[in-house]
Amino acid sequence: MKNVLLFSVLCSFFFNDIIAQDLIELVSGERIEAKVLEVGYEIRYKRTDFTDGPVYVLERPEVLMITYANGHQEIINLEAAQQSNSFAVRESYLRIQANKYYEGFRLISKEEFFHRLERQPAIYNDYQSGYTAKTAGLVVAGGGLLISTIGLSTMSRKTTSQFNYSTYNSKVEPPNMGVLWTGMGISLVGVAIAAAGNLKINRALDDYNIQMGQTGSLQPVLSGDGVGIALRF
Repeated sequence: MKNVLLFSVLCSFFFNDIIAQDLIELVSGERIEAKVLEVGYEIRYKRTDFTDGPVYVLERPEVLMITYANGHQEIINLEAAQQSNSFAVRESYLRIQANKYYEGFRLISKEEFFHRLERQPAIYNDYQSGYTAKTAGLVVAGGGLLISTIGLSTMSRKTTSQFNYSTYNSKVEPPNMGVLWTGMGISLVGVAIAAAGNLKINRALDDYNIQMGQTGSLQPVLSGDGVGIALRF
């Protein structure tokens, strides 16, 4: 029973790491997937790919904004956001946060999100491949957990039965833990597949956003009302 409880806790940590994470965007354009610990003049965080590692520190002027796991966004360096052309380009960036779809700061529908991705067929295919792997991995992990639960239930019944039998017979066979360990192994494989799929999804979105950053530019526009600036793609 203790083994299954420990396994369930470990799985919950794996799933939380896959689904929930904060995103730190730097003025330089770098994006860091992290768990933000403290926001002051110094932003302290841990990397999601190294949660047991050291606490990293950024100074406030280095950070453009933070998007938290629950979807809340906090602009850290407003002056840089207003002055940076790259920030204007980021208004076309796609991202997923807390199972919601965004283009820049704007919440969009799932259909709009995929319509944008389809502009880049190769990237769209990579995203779909990652999504399929993530979904399959979660299904496999859930199936493994179910098998482990069945194995545990069977062990409990046999243990109870043998305990009652031992009252009249001193010979008691040890419980068969094969089903339990098989289910746990399948779950771990499923978690690994889901993590790999999630990584591929993130890479596909990064590739899309890089493409948008390379093709987007601010250009002057002349009109009857005067001179303005437009974002061109």
